[in-house]
Amino acid sequence: MNKINWIVFLLIGVMTLQLNAQTNSINGKITAFNKYPLKGVSITTKKSKKTTQTDSLGFFNISCKKKDLVRIELKGFNSQFIKISTTDSLNVNLVYRNDDNSYKSIIENNNLDKNILDYCIENLMVENNNFEMMTTIFEVIQSVYPGANFTSETGSEQVLLDTRGPNSFLAEPYALLVVDGIVVDDISTIQPGQVESVKVLVGNNAAHWGVRGANGAVEIKLKSK
Repeated sequence: MNKINWIVFLLIGVMTLQLNAQTNSINGKITAFNKYPLKGVSITTKKSKKTTQTDSLGFFNISCKKKDLVRIELKGFNSQFIKISTTDSLNVNLVYRNDDNSYKSIIENNNLDKNILDYCIENLMVENNNFEMMTTIFEVIQSVYPGANFTSETGSEQVLLDTRGPNSFLAEPYALLVVDGIVVDDISTIQPGQVESVKVLVGNNAAHWGVRGANGAVEIKLKSK
């Protein structure tokens, strides 16, 4: 083998190693209600343009490139887009949309057993979230109420639910913050993984808080330890 052929051979080898180094094999599992495996979930990668589906136990395997974007979708659930970093595993909980069309689609496509879905809707709706994947309590609030805004003008982060200004003579536009039934001034130390549920109340729905709830209320329930 002459010198030129050796150089070509080495170049091809180097390029092959680089391509392999940039491709990862990702294993994962998709669940609903943070518990039950989902069958037939579509997983697609943007860069490597690969696609696959979860098996009957919710597991999947797919090849993706470095910093690839993975799209996870199933009719009846909110789609998710996840950017791959250095991980070689991916466990994702999809959020059920809880409407008649979603229910019908999931049952007809056998993505989840009817008895299990009925049980989840009746008993596990508090688990129908992805709070543990979020970074702050304020991201959690915005996932529940996309119109929420935040300000730290008072020295601690406050929640704004109505951009039109204060709705009470107290002249403060901030929503009332309630944790496990107790009114608090600051919620910034709450970790998303601690949260069981979040209710955002505006208008008459916050009337039981009287004047204090005139600008809305954010009721946070923490998981029991």
